[in-house]
Amino acid sequence: MKLCAQCHNTVWPYLIALFIAGVTAFLTWIILGYSDFDAIERILIAAGIFLGTSVALAYYMMVCMQRHCHHHHQKIFHRHNYHRHTNNLSNHHRPIGA
Repeated sequence: MKLCAQCHNTVWPYLIALFIAGVTAFLTWIILGYSDFDAIERILIAAGIFLGTSVALAYYMMVCMQRHCHHHHQKIFHRHNYHRHTNNLSNHHRPIGA
């Protein structure tokens, strides 16, 4: 996935993803504490949940950052023309009841 230099150096989205993954893994570990799993099994399952959630959220953050990047002027100009073009097409409908 290709990100611009400014989006690539941003750290806070990845920290948010790690925080959410940590909370999810902690809640999983707590819930598994009420089951008959051993401590090692609980830790392995919670670690798997942490890794899976952090990878999925980091990928999601990268896709969102790539989609909403406004650091390249050409992308903004292209998006603006596309939305203006589609809005003009939608305004040429006949009014209801005419």
